[in-house]
Amino acid sequence: MRIVVYVKRDVAGLVGLNYLMPRVASHEVVVLVGDFVGKRERQRQMTNKLLMVERDFLCGILCPLFDRVKTPPGTALKEGELLTFRQLRDYYPNIVAMEAIPRQKADSEEGVALLRSFEPDVILNLRNNMIYKKGVIESPKIGIFNMHSGVLPKYAGLYCLFRAMDNGDKVAGSTLHVVDEGIDTGKIIEIEPMEVDYSRSFFWNQIILYQRGIDAFIRMLGRLDDGSTVSDLATKQDANAEHNYFTLPTEDEISSFEKKGLKMYDVRELMEIAEQFHAFDIVREDAALPF
Repeated sequence: MRIVVYVKRDVAGLVGLNYLMPRVASHEVVVLVGDFVGKRERQRQMTNKLLMVERDFLCGILCPLFDRVKTPPGTALKEGELLTFRQLRDYYPNIVAMEAIPRQKADSEEGVALLRSFEPDVILNLRNNMIYKKGVIESPKIGIFNMHSGVLPKYAGLYCLFRAMDNGDKVAGSTLHVVDEGIDTGKIIEIEPMEVDYSRSFFWNQIILYQRGIDAFIRMLGRLDDGSTVSDLATKQDANAEHNYFTLPTEDEISSFEKKGLKMYDVRELMEIAEQFHAFDIVREDAALPF
């Protein structure tokens, strides 16, 4: 099976791709890396700080340093070690292509032609803020699927784990669903639960939640390999269930979140993740990094 993965260039996307790749070793994989950030995310103080943590520092500063360390197939990795996007491309021979793709290009004629040239069986949207249109949706032979970081239909839209934590939910969930032309409205394949760790930040819990969604995706691939169809596996969203659509949290909402003792991010957690990279110790010594 050939899988095209749309992934966001940030910590959660990169850690998720690291989690996915050893689990799809028997499949060909094409990785399309998106780099879109909404203007309001940059304009709002706290969401911009979060972007600086989850995106600018690790992907923009550390990863280019880590890329100095080559990781050809067969490189000895310790359990749980992470690789950069470039290192993943070099390490996994089943990654047949990896390209950066701007948001505006994904649904263009050029973008759809590029996608179809890869002849995908399955498309996975792994943390990428794109609304896919008909040309992309109709490209794969089997289907296009999204890993949504919330339980649908209760938590649709943006920052859904933030909303669940703000509500004090003990259990959050990642919804694997079919992508249609709506937003988070497609048929559900599976909702994978995750116990929220309130000693950790939103940032940390979100990374773990995407891994739970990948678990659901891998189970779906196994069922497809065994002969099931998407129609066999997918269920319409419950029209009678509670439905909410959330947008980017406001500064007041984030302030209220933090007054409850909750954290959007913790720099110590970012460093914990940075230290998991295969190249961290090598680069720290060579570049005399101050940590």
